[in-house]
Amino acid sequence: MKSISSVVIIATLLFFMEMAMAPVITAFYSVFEDKLKKMKQDIKQELDRPVSDRRKAWLKDQLKEAKSMRDHLKMMKKEMRTEVCPHCGKSID
Repeated sequence: MKSISSVVIIATLLFFMEMAMAPVITAFYSVFEDKLKKMKQDIKQELDRPVSDRRKAWLKDQLKEAKSMRDHLKMMKKEMRTEVCPHCGKSID
């Protein structure tokens, strides 16, 4: 088993920290939301097929992308909230 050098680990952590701190652009929220709805419909159609006829690799990739899109939409929605409680900082819906 190969050991991962500490330099690689530190570089990876810094990369993900920069991604987490990057501002989220919320202008395309509705576009991503529509894409997620379509992906869910496609996944449902694929799951309605018999197990022997399913495209397992395609389904796995689509589920992974849908989960990623869902998480991204949650982050975008959180950034779009403008009204927050001055005491606790939670959003007021």
